[in-house]
Amino acid sequence: MASLPTSVDPLSWAPTSRNQGALGSCVTWAIDYGMLGWYERHDRGQAVDFNPMYTFAQVKQADGHGRVLRAAARHPRRAMQQGQ
Repeated sequence: MASLPTSVDPLSWAPTSRNQGALGSCVTWAIDYGMLGWYERHDRGQAVDFNPMYTFAQVKQADGHGRVLRAAARHPRRAMQQGQ
């Protein structure tokens, strides 16, 4: 049986930190760019940066502002199915 490493640095798979600016798109940045980017690097070994503005454009409110986490978090599959 193989032994486990003494430590693991999950940041080694994290995408480079970026700035969303003044636009209220933090949820799609966290999900599309951060989470999906991390999983692509970790699980597939590919440095893929998903575009958070792609999903933001589909889930934003009519006034152009972002949505609350619960509403926007239903949509990460869009980024995986429709593109990067």
